Amino acid sequence: MFHDPARAGRVGNHFKEAWNLLSNIVFRTVSIFLERERRDLDIEQVRRTLPCPPPWRRPARVWAGSDAGTTSGFWDPSGGTFIILHGLAADPPCQSQVVRRGKFTISSTASIYYESHMHTTLCRHATGSVDDYARRAVERGLKGMTVTCHCPLPDRINHESRMAPDELDTYVDLVFRSAAKWRGRLDIRMGMESDFAPFLIPYLTELHASRPFSYILGSVHPQAGYFKERYDTGETPAYRRIYYRMLAEAAESGLFDCLSHPDLIKNIDHAEWDFDRYAPDIEASLDRIAAAGTCMELNTSGLLKKIKEYNPGRAQLEMMHQRNIPVVVGADAHSAHRVADHFREALDLLADIGYRTVSLFLDRERQDLAIEQVRPTLR
Repeated sequence: MFHDPARAGRVGNHFKEAWNLLSNIVFRTVSIFLERERRDLDIEQVRRTLPCPPPWRRPARVWAGSDAGTTSGFWDPSGGTFIILHGLAADPPCQSQVVRRGKFTISSTASIYYESHMHTTLCRHATGSVDDYARRAVERGLKGMTVTCHCPLPDRINHESRMAPDELDTYVDLVFRSAAKWRGRLDIRMGMESDFAPFLIPYLTELHASRPFSYILGSVHPQAGYFKERYDTGETPAYRRIYYRMLAEAAESGLFDCLSHPDLIKNIDHAEWDFDRYAPDIEASLDRIAAAGTCMELNTSGLLKKIKEYNPGRAQLEMMHQRNIPVVVGADAHSAHRVADHFREALDLLADIGYRTVSLFLDRERQDLAIEQVRPTLR
């Protein structure tokens, strides 16, 4: 990116248009030099710093030439969609702006999706370095990954399964060092998987505001000792209903972008689980979650649990679809080999149920991508 410093009025001139052109050609980074060392910056991150909306809000205007004439429209890189304009809006631009036939191509296999649920060794029950997860993410055809380790909790609550409060800065440093190392090859973001219970709301409100998290998962962990001590009355049916009420309260708290593994309770006394028995409670919970506008996760690690199906299973996913609840797919990877595990099969299930898009979060903003665009990019 170059401008003439002798003409101060032109500083940064046409940078926005340049980003659009580079994005359309499928460049993922733009470079600068400081002290004669090159630094590669993610185009999407740079665009957000300029006075111009990000590409998923303001798609790049392009013109595709053909023998029949010129078609005006927008290429939306987040959804892989060319939106054709008609009428006055479709008037062709000057000759230099026309993209000639054969010169304008968008790869249908360019990486566009993220792993949005994975852990680090700070949680005491995951293995491997962030670099190990990053290598696997590249192998699986991902554009990026968001690290979402278990949040620290006060007063040593559940301390055996999560980082301690004084390890939070270690976590931040761990993720950002890896992000810098992999820049230009994989977009690594810092997120958090935060436990929800009503008494934790003040603590989580302060925690989430304390660091630049890109994505925050909300989890109700009914197997955790601290949760059972407070809410398990010893009657499993009542405990299951409490779990689904807690999911709704988590959504209504406004603390979370997405609710993770949102039927985990079925693995408590799993032999007695009967979805139909709890369907009215599940529907009531989903009604509240939909009204709150909170996403829900399809967590592929359910295949490793006592009831070997995704969290949630198909019946609940169908209820979610009926309520237009967006879905983020995550593997809940506690080892590198599970990054993006069963993502293609999960997308097939969502499509079969009727979903046309799958979601992800970057900088706490939801992006919806066409399933038919995402699936071919995964390996």
